[in-house]
Amino acid sequence: MILLTGCSGLIGKNLLAELLQQGKNIRCYDFLKPAGAPQGVSFTGGDLLNEASLAAALDGVHTVFHCLDIKRPGSKGRRYMKKVNVKGTAAILAASKKAGVSRFFFISTHSV
Repeated sequence: MILLTGCSGLIGKNLLAELLQQGKNIRCYDFLKPAGAPQGVSFTGGDLLNEASLAAALDGVHTVFHCLDIKRPGSKGRRYMKKVNVKGTAAILAASKKAGVSRFFFISTHSV
């Protein structure tokens, strides 16, 4: 099983399509389920700062593609954006290690 975070973003959508074309078993993890999510993809909604939902999403996962980030502060502000982008990435990395994930790919942003 592959876990893809940020499946509703620009890179996540394209990566999801490619992985599905290759016949991979995918679970998506994002704040909101994307409209028009493809058939056969399981979805777990959650926040990278929620340890319990991360552990559940990582159950049975061998590979993580981490693309989830917040690009603009929005209504929750810059502190929340930084917390999700920095502490959230550290949290999913630690949770992945704890869950025995063997491969972890981190794509920080499409803006770079």
